Amino acid sequence: RVAGGLFRAGDAVLWEKLRLCHDGGAFNLLVARPTECTRTAAILVMHPTGKSKEFMAEAMERWARKGFLAIAFDAPWHG
Repeated sequence: RVAGGLFRAGDAVLWEKLRLCHDGGAFNLLVARPTECTRTAAILVMHPTGKSKEFMAEAMERWARKGFLAIAFDAPWHG
């Protein structure tokens, strides 16, 4: 976990990198959320072709600053 805006300390966004495993493999997730613990809606953010989940960090940070949980993953054969 890293608190900070676009991975910088001292801001109102908490960043987490997680791995979601299932029978057919695994997904690496990037999660941005407000540092304040509240129940909130989640937004699944998808990257464009040829990019990775980290490419979406700026958009994810904007959603997290608005109080949402933003989750991105690398699509199969990307990232």
